[in-house]
Amino acid sequence: KEGSRGCVVGMGAGRSRDRDEHVPLMSGSKIAGDPRGSDGENNNSVECPIETVNPLSYLTVYWAGDIITKGRQRVLQFTDVFKMPRDMPADAVLRSWESAWKRELREKGSAQASIAHTIFTMYKRELITAWGFIAMYAIFALATPSLLLQEIIKYAAGEFEQNYGIAFAVSILASETMRSLTAHHYWLIAYRTAVKCKSLMLVLVYNKALSMRDLNGYTVGELVNLGLGDGQRLADAVQNTVYVFLAFFMFLMSLVLVFFILGPAALLGGMVFICMIPLQIWFARSSGKYRGQAVRFTDKRVRMMQELLSSIKLIKMYAWDVPLSGQV
Repeated sequence: KEGSRGCVVGMGAGRSRDRDEHVPLMSGSKIAGDPRGSDGENNNSVECPIETVNPLSYLTVYWAGDIITKGRQRVLQFTDVFKMPRDMPADAVLRSWESAWKRELREKGSAQASIAHTIFTMYKRELITAWGFIAMYAIFALATPSLLLQEIIKYAAGEFEQNYGIAFAVSILASETMRSLTAHHYWLIAYRTAVKCKSLMLVLVYNKALSMRDLNGYTVGELVNLGLGDGQRLADAVQNTVYVFLAFFMFLMSLVLVFFILGPAALLGGMVFICMIPLQIWFARSSGKYRGQAVRFTDKRVRMMQELLSSIKLIKMYAWDVPLSGQV
């Protein structure tokens, strides 16, 4: 498969035609002064409890209470931070990709294999769970203003007894609490999945660059920019794609509810929203166009900096630093 600007990103997880050995993922690296072992693991920190907590602790985020308390008392140290969950490190993401991509090739063949479908199969459980949370969020977000608040207004007008008013108030509190929890857990799962997808893109670019005999004219800075740019777009897609369908669902439900409350006049407001869709599409396309121009400008600047740094002695010898400084 080909990535941006024709740079071939190896989907075989770092294996090339002339090199069959697996490229190590920066194993054995250690930062000076870093309290981690040679394998990059933090030997002094505690295990991340998100994988082992009970459902109640997970829903209420009680498992993060210890580190929040430490952060209020003092500045957090490296050893206070939880270890990464077992499925978050780059080597774990790479192993998952290798297994999923081999299965995709075996089932569909190289001509029909899809990168998007492979990523979906890798994180299908996380994505479906996140979509379930955001669907519950939409239901609670619509229930409070459309149903419960109307009942509170009727109670204030004297149509119900006091017990009904207390029940309505408690229902609003419960609905808003559930709306907040479901939105939080959607973003928690979506962010974790997006980080793994971004890490996957960086690992694939890194492995392919190491397995190639040459970089085909690309500089290291351009490859880093390619991995970060495509990885961020993939992460944004994981987090925000669901809102395309959610917005359509909430628009229809809101239009139906307002129609029953206000009558045919609600259709006029719906038409205004529909007329705004082409304008939003135009803004989105313009944003994509400018983003593409920014990427090309960034690549040009990175290439220029690479040439300047590699030829700095020649530039100093001929005193070209002042004329060339205007091009950076």
